[in-house]
This record gives sequence, structure tokens and C-alpha cells, in this order.
Amino acid sequence: MPMLLCSCLRISLKDIKVSSIFISQLSEAGKRMVQFCFDFDDMQPSHKICSDNYFRNDYDYLISLLEALFMVISQLVRWLLCFVEVATHTLRSFLERFVVEIKRVSDEKPANQTIQKNFTYWSFKTDNFSIFNLSHRVFVDILMDCCLKGTLSHDIMDQVLGDESMHMWIARPGLTDCRPLLTIFC
Repeated sequence: MPMLLCSCLRISLKDIKVSSIFISQLSEAGKRMVQFCFDFDDMQPSHKICSDNYFRNDYDYLISLLEALFMVISQLVRWLLCFVEVATHTLRSFLERFVVEIKRVSDEKPANQTIQKNFTYWSFKTDNFSIFNLSHRVFVDILMDCCLKGTLSHDIMDQVLGDESMHMWIARPGLTDCRPLLTIFC
């Protein structure tokens, strides 16, 4: 994003100091993005289509909406990643919500049962489920960027890498995506 802005304005942003107000507003935008991602995931718009009778225009509209949504969110994430403290604050916001979700699903059961429940939480054959998993995708995008840059704080690293339930929760969208294949081949 800064490179695109530099090319449009024909100036270098490397020498410009960012105000604390801008950083605080960007941090607030990160918190709102986290809330939006979770709200979007809660819509759970998808279910297994059992017939060939579906409306093509509705799916085309949904695809157009998702393209626009991912474009806006990806640009916001780029701005968040420009500042380590903002990216860290956003990751903490995601983790706070993930902890609440894990507790809701696990009902305070032992770790082994929690992991199993996370894996079997949705049945793709009968339940509506979110195929977008926007919160997980954005979280992993920010997490991986911080890991690659070496800017991931130790407390976040310990919280993410030191808890099996958190691993399964973060991996759950991938497991949900693979579940139909598992029923075919197993």
C-alpha cells in the first residue's frame, strides 16, 4: 500500500513521521476489523447444496461481494502490518475472541475432549457453517507476517504455540474444508 501511495503521489513516505493519533486510529480500525470478521463469520451463510437447483445470479453476487470485501480487508491488513504495535494489538484482539469461542465450544472440558469437539464441531452434511472463516484467515495472515518479520511478541507466541486447543481452533477452518474429502476417501 505505501508503495502504491508513493507511486500515485510521487513522494517517498519513508521520511514522513506518522503521528500518534494516526497510529491510535489505525489500532482502533484493527479492533473494528476484528469485530467485523467475527460478525461476518457468525452469519454462517453456507450449507451443503444437495441439488443442482440453485440461483446463479445469487452466487455471482456473493462472489462479487467477497472479492470487494477481501480487497478492502487486505488493504487494511497491509496498513496494520506497517506498525508492529498495531499488528500486535490486533493479534491480541483476535486471541481474546478465540479464547471466548474455545470456552464456548469446550464447555470447560478436559483438553483431549476439547480438541475432539473442535474437530467435530460442525457437520458439513447437516449444519450451516461459515466457509469464509474470515477471522481465522485474517488472524493467520497477520500472525505469519509477524513471524516472518520476527516481530511476534513472546506472549502471543506462547499463547498460540503453547496451547493445543488454540492450535486446533486456528486450524479448524482447514479441517472443516477437508472434512468432505475425508468422508469420500475414508
